Amino acid sequence: MLKQIGIGLGLVLGVVVLNFALAWLRKPSDAQLRRNAEAFLGGMTIQGRELKALGNVNIEPTNLNLAELKRQLREPTLIKDEKLNTTKMGWACAGQICAILAVFQIPAGQKVPENATPGQLMMTSPIFSGLPRIGIDGVYLGEAMDEVEGRFRDKPIDRAYERNQITLDNDWDLIWAGEGKISLLALTKNK
Repeated sequence: MLKQIGIGLGLVLGVVVLNFALAWLRKPSDAQLRRNAEAFLGGMTIQGRELKALGNVNIEPTNLNLAELKRQLREPTLIKDEKLNTTKMGWACAGQICAILAVFQIPAGQKVPENATPGQLMMTSPIFSGLPRIGIDGVYLGEAMDEVEGRFRDKPIDRAYERNQITLDNDWDLIWAGEGKISLLALTKNK
């Protein structure tokens, strides 16, 4: 009986030691963590450099289409067919992550026409400051949140889900979020 208990405890102890050993082997090394951090910061640097190269940009919803996006932002650096019959186009990208992203309701494999209007346009600010004025309908990344709220004081602002949203006069919703300053802008076609 003692022998069976000893064998059982030995097996449990062996499994515990094996789990700790596997966890230790899977733990990323300091060198791997450093490489991951360097890749992340490198990506942010690339996005910041590409946004600076664009200069000041203000996308107006009234004439928003692919041709206008190309005129203001140049050719997209990322074109990706997505599920749900959409095509994403991105500008100022670091790999698959883009500072500016437009989503078109165009099925995978089809060319997006120049006059196509995106269903969504999103802009995010890299963590670095010193960017040109890049925005939507006169609202810019890096702008103080209270300034924007003051500008839209005559419109109801929906503050659900830790972001601010208003309906513009031309069938678009403008969404912004950030901590003190705007770090995310989105324009979505309302139905």
